[in-house]
Amino acid sequence: MLFSGPSIKESKKEDRELLAIIHILLSNVIETAGRTLPDKVLDNFVFNCHSVCRALQEVLGKKQVIVVDGYYVGIDMGTRENEQVEFQMNDHSWLTTPTGAIIDPYPTGVIGIISLCPLLVVNSGPWRVYGGSRYIPSTTVAERVGTRKTWRKSQLLAKVIRESQNRKPQGE
Repeated sequence: MLFSGPSIKESKKEDRELLAIIHILLSNVIETAGRTLPDKVLDNFVFNCHSVCRALQEVLGKKQVIVVDGYYVGIDMGTRENEQVEFQMNDHSWLTTPTGAIIDPYPTGVIGIISLCPLLVVNSGPWRVYGGSRYIPSTTVAERVGTRKTWRKSQLLAKVIRESQNRKPQGE
């Protein structure tokens, strides 16, 4: 993985290593799902940030990552005719590490292959304004997204992640 100068300076080695592990965990999910799940399940093999984060916490354990629910703040700069700046927030989930770093395995507004998406977000120093300050924890979001459907989806994804890595569930 490649890192920019500011991200190296404002991040810890253990967080960069954890990002690499998450990248590896997600890299074979689609292939493993295609090989191991029935077509009926594959037809609905779609996830959101809430279930992806919960699945990763299930696989890695709460000592490695904690799911945080809240808002991701975006900025709309308007159009050429209307240069009015608007702040917008959407429900989002991300992971925090023991050092307080943010890892976003399913970034808002990013379209791509799931294994290419995990981000280590700068959460300290002068670059925080471009990263960590856009993540706002909220218990009301946690109440809305902590549903049975999210739990079932996260359990399915955790199962596929373990199968792709030949990993056993935590505690076994």
